[in-house]
Amino acid sequence: MNDRRLSAYMASMYGLALCALLLTDWSSLATLPSQALIGWLGLILIGVLSEGLAIGLSVGAATSTSSITFLPLLAAVQLFGPAAAVVLVTVTQVFGEFVVRRKPVGRVLFNVSQALGATVAGGYLFTVMGGVALQGHEGVGAPTMTQQLLPFIVFGLAFLAVNHAAVSMAITLSQG
Repeated sequence: MNDRRLSAYMASMYGLALCALLLTDWSSLATLPSQALIGWLGLILIGVLSEGLAIGLSVGAATSTSSITFLPLLAAVQLFGPAAAVVLVTVTQVFGEFVVRRKPVGRVLFNVSQALGATVAGGYLFTVMGGVALQGHEGVGAPTMTQQLLPFIVFGLAFLAVNHAAVSMAITLSQG
């Protein structure tokens, strides 16, 4: 019974991730100037590197890893907007899960899907709260730090909340 519930939950997470990809506004990436594109690709590289250099942790028989990939994610949403953050989290998660942690395909798909969904949810709230990508808004009329602070905090908290809730539910369903 628990296997069916877990499978249904994982399938729903895949579907939500697909819907999130379809609902993401990709137009902001198409208008990035070449220098900004290089900066964004640099952030993706930093994210991949941080996954590759993740610190291994073990408590008893349980092992895990910890990385700082969250930092390039925060920078990406602030500098280039939610769509850039979605690409960054997808690339770094796929690399981290397949290459670094060598997880089976089902777990990789779930972890990438829930991270993608968390990023899209956070990005949506970032935009709704008035957050804008700083790239393209330099000089006069650029958003101030105080205008960006609340959307930035909301993005981070939403990402963490969705991420932890999704993983907690999967663990709960897998343990019965």
